[in-house]
This record gives sequence, structure tokens and C-alpha cells, in this order.
Amino acid sequence: MKRMFTAIIEYDPDTKQYIGIVPSIPGVHTVGKLDRGSEKKLERGA
Repeated sequence: MKRMFTAIIEYDPDTKQYIGIVPSIPGVHTVGKLDRGSEKKLERGA
């Protein structure tokens, strides 16, 4: 069974990195350049 989750990705101009989180799952996050790898990391965490 597949479930849908919302990921929030924001840019931090101070660190010049993107921060991605899945708010409904504690501990699922990634930090770095925005690329397909970042999306895959969030998918694996969810």
C-alpha cells in the first residue's frame, strides 16, 4: 500500500543550502544542494 506524504523544501540563504523535511514523520530531513538525490533521500525516509 502506498501512502502520500508532503515534503517541504526551503532555501536557506545564510548557508546557501536547501533544507527538506517531511513534517508528519519526525526525523525525516535532508540538507544540501537541491537535486534528484535529495528527493530520493526524502522518499526513502518516508
